[in-house]
Amino acid sequence: MSYASDMKKELTLIEITKDREFLSELSALIKMNGVLNISNGRLSLSFQTENASIARRMFSLIKFFYDVHVNISVRKKLKLKKNNVYICRLDQNVKEILTDLYILNDNYTMRIDIAKELIDTDEKKRAYLRGAFLAGGSINNPRTSSYHMEIFSSYEEHNKELNELLNSYKLNARSLERKKGFIVYIKESEKIAEFINLVGAFQALFQFEDERIVRDINNSVNRMQKL
Repeated sequence: MSYASDMKKELTLIEITKDREFLSELSALIKMNGVLNISNGRLSLSFQTENASIARRMFSLIKFFYDVHVNISVRKKLKLKKNNVYICRLDQNVKEILTDLYILNDNYTMRIDIAKELIDTDEKKRAYLRGAFLAGGSINNPRTSSYHMEIFSSYEEHNKELNELLNSYKLNARSLERKKGFIVYIKESEKIAEFINLVGAFQALFQFEDERIVRDINNSVNRMQKL
């Protein structure tokens, strides 16, 4: 598994409690990866990922807070890497759940902003960022030649608010437009370490810091040898 996959798996193992912060995590997951369908006047919600741990997290959060049935299916990708794709589908109480998560507008469209109620405490802010990273985040292995963490979002407004949320913790995040959406990213190793700590991936943080120290020592040795 990659460093990013290991980090995401660790985040999905954080114990769920009745605290409202976990609804902020769920809201970010659905907002960024959920697809809302309307057929014959009935709503359904689907969510797909290639990461089994994230699919289980989605399933667990919905079951824990709303006690409704969630269908999970698995299929193989047809092109390139034939990885498994895990699909969660919700057909019960969709409107009520999405309204409670501040995702659905009255006209049955998805909100693209981040509702203030989802980030009005420090715990909720951290949980929302955790969900956003699980849904659309990636991070370079600290052994590679450059440090880079990013979160992809389809909507410019949501990307802008993610950027502001990250920078409320002084993480020096920046935004960039891509062909199919937008990313918010961090390049400084110290700030990436702060983000990893912020979302609660402490084992990933230890590994990141260990690799960073080794790299810094090696770089110092190399510079001294060139003198």
